[in-house]
Amino acid sequence: MFGVPGSKVFFITALSGTGKTITGDYLAEYCGLYHVDGDNILHHGVTDRPEWKQVAGDITKALFEYWLKGEMCPVEMWHPYLDLLCSQIKEALKEHNQIVVTWVAYRREVREFLRERLGQGLRFIRLDCETNVLVKGALARLEEGLKMARISVEDWWTSEDPAMQNFGGERKYGKFSLESYKQMQLENALNGMVDFGSDERDAQVVDVTSRDTTAFLCVSTALGLRPTTEEVDIDKLKAISTTKMAKMYAEMPAPSAVSMAKHAKPRNAPPELWNALLTRERALDKSLIVVPAKRPRGPTTRELLESCQRPRVFIRVRPLLKHEVHSGAQHLEGLTVSTSLSVSARCDTAEEDKCKSSGHTGAQWVQAIEDSETRQPIGGFDGLFGVDADNCEVFAAAVEPVLPSVMEGSRVNLFCYGHTGTGKTHSMLGYRNEPGVFTQTAKCLLDKIRAINAGSQSPDGPLSLQVRFVELYLGKVFDLLDDRQECTLREDADGSLHIRAATDMQSDGRVLVRDQHSVQVSSSEDLEDILRKGLAQRAVGSSSSHDQSSRSHAHLEIEIVNSALVRAREAAMQAESLVHPAGKRKDELMVDLGLNGKLVEYSKNEVGKHQIIPKCDEDNASMTMEEWFALHEKLVSEAIQAIDDCKKLSADLQQAKDLEQMIVARGPTCLCAKVNLVDLAGNDFDKRDIGETHSMQQRNESNIINRDLLALKECISGIAVKGTKIPFRNSNLTRVLQKALLPSNHEGTTTLMLATVSPDAAAKVSTLNTLRYAQILTGRKEPHPSRPNAKSKASIQKPWEKTG
Repeated sequence: MFGVPGSKVFFITALSGTGKTITGDYLAEYCGLYHVDGDNILHHGVTDRPEWKQVAGDITKALFEYWLKGEMCPVEMWHPYLDLLCSQIKEALKEHNQIVVTWVAYRREVREFLRERLGQGLRFIRLDCETNVLVKGALARLEEGLKMARISVEDWWTSEDPAMQNFGGERKYGKFSLESYKQMQLENALNGMVDFGSDERDAQVVDVTSRDTTAFLCVSTALGLRPTTEEVDIDKLKAISTTKMAKMYAEMPAPSAVSMAKHAKPRNAPPELWNALLTRERALDKSLIVVPAKRPRGPTTRELLESCQRPRVFIRVRPLLKHEVHSGAQHLEGLTVSTSLSVSARCDTAEEDKCKSSGHTGAQWVQAIEDSETRQPIGGFDGLFGVDADNCEVFAAAVEPVLPSVMEGSRVNLFCYGHTGTGKTHSMLGYRNEPGVFTQTAKCLLDKIRAINAGSQSPDGPLSLQVRFVELYLGKVFDLLDDRQECTLREDADGSLHIRAATDMQSDGRVLVRDQHSVQVSSSEDLEDILRKGLAQRAVGSSSSHDQSSRSHAHLEIEIVNSALVRAREAAMQAESLVHPAGKRKDELMVDLGLNGKLVEYSKNEVGKHQIIPKCDEDNASMTMEEWFALHEKLVSEAIQAIDDCKKLSADLQQAKDLEQMIVARGPTCLCAKVNLVDLAGNDFDKRDIGETHSMQQRNESNIINRDLLALKECISGIAVKGTKIPFRNSNLTRVLQKALLPSNHEGTTTLMLATVSPDAAAKVSTLNTLRYAQILTGRKEPHPSRPNAKSKASIQKPWEKTG
């Protein structure tokens, strides 16, 4: 064995999706090995050695070409790459006693070559798992990587670029689907997998179907390694793998950025013209490479969940309406109709334990009702507002105590939920001379920022409020501050969702892409005008419970900004408007250089074989060979210029975004803090919704409303119990609210839910459903303290379990 005495080299070989990379990271983090990622070298060689990048490109092209012919790539083709891999291993062994190498291929001829070059002190582990687990894992990893490269799976599948490594994709397996991808993966396995021979004492197969810490321990045990006693952090390992994948895919050109002229040499082409073409192609390939800027790793979902406080849930019982009193309506039996606040509502969250220890006499949680039929209490709430409570009391007890956290940079979300006609809109938006929670919240924030402005003279300008107001109706988003214009939801490269207004074509041809309309507010009068304007645009309808029922979800977002921040955002928007046309021009030129563009034709010959033909070699050629080479020179020159323009404009855009971040960093703590106020549509299931006499649109309204509310419940309850996966993508409502419920930094979030119910006994079913929904959102599963002796389902003896 060469290198440091006693050193060992462990090869982890497996198909993509089996988990070899994260296994290598586990051995590095918890077993002290140095990890050499062979797949990364295969894709891109070594960054600081151009000749090695050429080696990686050659083997990738060879694999693709042999695969299209249905043949196995000769092992001799691998030798230059294997030499490169061995060089990296030898370099690593100069500084590390033990290393682990992860790599996708595991043919016996390759292992023999490695044993010959590296000696006999090697160990080979092949990771094996159930086929469906392997295919789904490979597809998930592929989608993650392609997203980083801004490529869709469908584009990757149809690409003809060997660098994409789709092994024929659509041409060989048909349209993309899980089954066609599975077929490709299985054939890939058959091509690369050769079982370990009985004489290979240094090779072993480990089953990792479980895909958890048990699988990691099986691998380390098979290698004779003793991991540390530290608990394995799966999120940490995934973050390491994702960071490396982002670097690997960042330099991969998009399928549209592939010139095919270098794969279609014209007949009798003069060597000087062909060599000049290859030189231009290399210059084009070089210009297409974009080295990503190094950015710090963002927080994981687990870290974000830890920064979110437990949702606070309040119940509001409205008084009986006049027509209900005249008809002899009675209060629902067992329903609490007087105001009651818990310890958590009376005290700040951080001082809740102090309040309890000081002898506070209030209940820990508030019970709303005990069902007379099931004898099951519905409680665990932070407070209940009785029939005599007004909006001011609701604001003072539920919302005002958490607003100081907004001035410290946190976010506050307030949702109002309930059945149609229970007073949601009345609570949120107010009625006549009784201001709603929305208005009172904005006025409170205005008073706080006026105090800050009076005590400081910032060069970035005074603080003010910026308001955005949208509604979600039938799954679509409408801007209530822009004449109810329909908006679209768009995700950027970072995965952040933007509510985009209609594009605006400028006189110079630029396309201006704006987010939803924002209005700056400096007084309570301005706010009231905005609310009045927005409410006039909102969709309402008549139901069996209420003749002016809100049939949409209203989302009012209030953000603290200053003049410099507003100007910086406008500058970034203008810079982005220049990037789009430049990118469009670049894509058009690369299409001209690609398959079936202006230079080459892709077709089948008489025996059914696919071929790439230069257009000057066609039977009825539209150009001569000289014209073909001249057109190539013109297109490549324009493409390189367009690519350079895109890079420059993208750098200008990034500079504008960096300026925005700098303004936020040097501003007061409350800058960019937000309050999200959401008035949810009524959760209906009445005769109007299912009756045959009502229109399909009315029934569709209720279906979408209830689906949105179910999705919101899953997200908020998931945050309450610190779940591992929050299903934000289940509806457009939760997609829009994702940044509010789980912001992408550690600023912290407090979520409040106000559930409104009717005290009328005739509305018992609706009231109980609302209370159960609200109870789920609290995230509390323990028995209610008012019934300490209540038996759990597990403790109840079944009839067939009786003895004697």
